[in-house]
Formats: sequence, structure tokens, C-alpha cells
Amino acid sequence: MTKGRKTDMFEFKNPNRIFLYTGLFLGILYTFIFPPFQVSDEALHFCKAYALSEGDLFPRNSPSKAQYYVFNRPVSLDEVINFGEFFRVTGGPTVRVPVTDIWEGLKIPLNPEKRADVESSNVAVYSPVGYIAPTAVLLVGRLLHLPPLILMYLGRLAAGGLWLAMIYASLRLVPRLAGIFGLLALFPACMSIGWGITPDSCLVGASFLLTAAFIRCAHGAEERLGRQHLLPLFLLCALVGCIKPGYVFLYLLFWLIPPAKLGGGRRALLLFGALTLIVFLPILFWSALNTILQTFFTHGIGRLQGHVDEMNPSGQLYFALTHPFNFLRTFLRSFVRCALGDPNVWTFGLGGLSPA
Repeated sequence: MTKGRKTDMFEFKNPNRIFLYTGLFLGILYTFIFPPFQVSDEALHFCKAYALSEGDLFPRNSPSKAQYYVFNRPVSLDEVINFGEFFRVTGGPTVRVPVTDIWEGLKIPLNPEKRADVESSNVAVYSPVGYIAPTAVLLVGRLLHLPPLILMYLGRLAAGGLWLAMIYASLRLVPRLAGIFGLLALFPACMSIGWGITPDSCLVGASFLLTAAFIRCAHGAEERLGRQHLLPLFLLCALVGCIKPGYVFLYLLFWLIPPAKLGGGRRALLLFGALTLIVFLPILFWSALNTILQTFFTHGIGRLQGHVDEMNPSGQLYFALTHPFNFLRTFLRSFVRCALGDPNVWTFGLGGLSPA
């Protein structure tokens, strides 16, 4: 320390590098020491990421349980999730997973041809944005026919790598607070989420990065913020909202930025209004699209094909694309008929498609 130099009590030497190496080392340990599927709701999120890797964006409503949905997926995924002590250890702190269970679990093949419709909770309707890293890895692993348990470990590493990169980027944005940000990120709860297959991994990383970006814009050396500063900030706000809408209000940190840096109070209000639209429109769009297409895939094209019980969303979409005029004619006829008979057409109309 140079004599006479005023230092911050939380200032560390090379905190970015310390965090990067420590986070990578601990993250790899967490990946392999944590028993399979023991991060919060990891089994559900793993199956969701696998479905996304197959292009299955919209689940079907469960016919037997409210707030539950149906995905068609390989039976081997559930075999691995329920294998040995993997399932029993959840909520059972005294239960231990023998290493032999992991070795035996690695021998379960993917066998993607053997499939079944499996009910899933409402995590099935989460936006795909939070699953981008594990989904990409699962896509490659699925094409290579890797066993499900190996896919799970690769998904953890991919999610953790993205989390680590976003936290590291946030440290670089606020060097004076890098020590605090790094310590917070290395807390066990944050690490376990960051290196698990869950959208919370991407959410935590994006939240760190967004908070750091707001602080940088508010206290940086720039006298006035331009597009190169505001555009990434706005996109990060939209990203956080798309991952989990409940965290969208982090965008209110916008008011940390002095109005003078935004060109005055009036321009600050206009920018805040634009930011509000950018944040909420993707959320509303995904919610509407998911509701409409989910209902449509569950009830609509299946009736065009003459059956409802055995439906395949990919096959239904293929039918709509290969029979566009028949699809459009049936859609409009059913829509008009439902609109005339039921004012609540958005709730029931799309589920009542019928060529008759």
C-alpha cells in the first residue's frame, strides 16, 4: 500500500482475478460434490432444458391436475432422477448418496426413442431465456447420445460458466465494489444456485450485472450517457424480466442515475417510459404466446387430426405448417363460431378448434 494513498476498506488487490479463480475452483467442486438433482427444483429444470433442446417450447395442460403440464420426454430421464438414493435425499438431510449409485446411474442410456408423457409443475411455462446455457449443451449431448446423468453434469457446468462470466463482468464494471460483489457471489447459497441447472443461475448472474451497470452509469466518469451506455442497460433489464418476471422491478434502479446524465428531468422521464415498455412488453408477449399456443396445441390441431389423447406438439406444428390453408380456414371458422357463442373467446375459443 502506498503511503498517504486513501484506500477503501473493502478494496482488494486484483479482486477480479481472485474471484475468477476461486469461483471456478469452487464451482467445479459444487458441480460434482452436490448429489444429482439436489439444487432447488433441479430435476424439473433439467427436464425443461431437455425439452427445449428438442424444440418443445410449449407444454400441454395436464388433463388431471390444475397448474400442471405435460411434456413428452424419454423415460430414461425419470429413471435417472428416481435412481437409487437420488430421489430420497431430497428433503432428507440424513440420507446420503453412495458413490456406487452415481457410477451405476452413469450406465443408464439415454434411449430417446422410448418416451412417455410426464406431468410437470408450472416451471414448464418459464421463458426459455433462463435455460440458454444448459439447453445448448444438452442439445449437443443429446445428438451424441450421452447418458442422462452426464447431460446433467454438463448442464451444470454450462450454467455455472455463464454465471461466472456474468459475475466477472459485473466486477469489471464497478472496480471499487469488486471485493463486495465477489464475496456476495461466493456465498454458498449463491454458488449452489449458480452452478445448478435452474433459471435462477442465469437470473442471479444477470442481476449482478444489471446492478453493476446501473451503479457504473450513476457514478461513472461520463458526464452524459449515450446510446452505447443505455442500450446494454435496457437489454439487461429486459433479460432479467424475461427470466423471471418477479425480478423485473430491478429496473427501478434507473433512478440512481442523476437526471443531468440523461439530458435533464424531462428526457429522464421519457427514457424511463421507454425502459418500462422494453421491460414489460417481452413479458406480456411471452405470457400471451405461451397461453394461446399451449391451449391451441393441447386442444386445437389434435382435433384437426381426428384425435386428442395422443398428441405430439411437434407433429401438430408440422401439420399446421404443411396444411396452411386448411389450418387457417378451420381457425377462422372456429374463432367466429366461438366468438358468437361465447364472449370469453380468449379463454375457451382457441381450445375449441374443430373442422366441423
